[in-house]
Amino acid sequence: MVHRSAVPAIAQRIKALEEVSAETDCVLNFDLDTLFLGSVVPLLEEITSKYKTGIFGVSERENRNRWMKQMNLKEVVNTPLYFNTGLMCYKADCKGLYQKFITELEKHGDFMYCPEQDFVNLHFKKKYPLANEFNAIWFNPGYKEMAPLMVHYLSFEKPWNKFIYLDFRAYAWWKKYLSACERVEGYLDRDFIGRVRSNVNRVK
Repeated sequence: MVHRSAVPAIAQRIKALEEVSAETDCVLNFDLDTLFLGSVVPLLEEITSKYKTGIFGVSERENRNRWMKQMNLKEVVNTPLYFNTGLMCYKADCKGLYQKFITELEKHGDFMYCPEQDFVNLHFKKKYPLANEFNAIWFNPGYKEMAPLMVHYLSFEKPWNKFIYLDFRAYAWWKKYLSACERVEGYLDRDFIGRVRSNVNRVK
C-alpha cells in the first residue's frame, strides 16, 4: 500500500507519462527498486511489432486479491488483469491522463490504495500480459526457477539498504549484480562498489 505522502510524486509520474507519450510510440516505465539483468530491446521490439495500441505488464491479480482479503479492504479495481507497475510498457493514447488521474482520485481516492497502479488498471482497457520474468517480484512462487529480465524488490526492505530478509532467494540476483559491477569496477565509484559488496556479504 502506498502512503498518502507519495501521491504528489505519483502525480508527477502520471504527468510525465502523458508528456513523454506525446513524443514517442512506446513508453517503458519502471520503478527504481528494480534490477535489470538483460536488455529490454527484444521486449520492446515484440510489443511495437505485434500490437497497435495497449498497455503491457505482469499481472498480480492473485496477490492483489489475497492482500485485499487479508486486510478486509474494498476493491474498486475489478478487472481480470491487475498489472504491477514495477515495469510497464505504454503504447496508448495518454492525452489528458493527468487530469483523468486527478478526477479518479476525487471519485475513489479513499479506496485507491496504490493510486498509480489502481488508476492505470482502471483507465486503460486494452491490457496484454507479459511473462512473469519481465517483472519478477522476488517473493512470488517460482522466483528461484526464473531467469528474469528484471527483479522487483517489492517491499519496504531493499538489498541495497540495511536488509533483514531470511529468504536467500532475494539475494541471488543481487549477488549476480555485484559480480557484474566488479567486472567493470574501473568505471564505477569505489564507495558504490563497497556498499554493494557489503550488502551481499551481510547475508553470508
